[in-house]
Amino acid sequence: MVMRKTHPDRAAGEKDIRSAKKPDLTEKQYRFGFLIVPNFTLIGFASATEPLRMANMVAKSKRYQWLTISADGQAIRASNGVQVLPDYSIETAPPLDALFVCGPNPIPLTGDQALIAWLRK
Repeated sequence: MVMRKTHPDRAAGEKDIRSAKKPDLTEKQYRFGFLIVPNFTLIGFASATEPLRMANMVAKSKRYQWLTISADGQAIRASNGVQVLPDYSIETAPPLDALFVCGPNPIPLTGDQALIAWLRK
């Protein structure tokens, strides 16, 4: 009978991570929408999209896709004055895995009713 010695840092029966199958990073792609509204904070938008870009770079694939959406598809000015031309309007946006709303600071107490109705869908 041969007894196998367990590594001192590993519990009995625990698998060695070196032999574990590596995940297939190409199996699913994710599409994230960023709804930008007038006077949105650009730093919030950039803080969300840059990690996605860097993750794609590390994975050497386009696993994460992001697109910008505005209520009417027209250019939106950020709080710092930068104007952004969105990829889609709320009427033409494709299906998304997740939607992030990039709004102003402070957040207004009232909003665009058509936009609110679209968000509730």
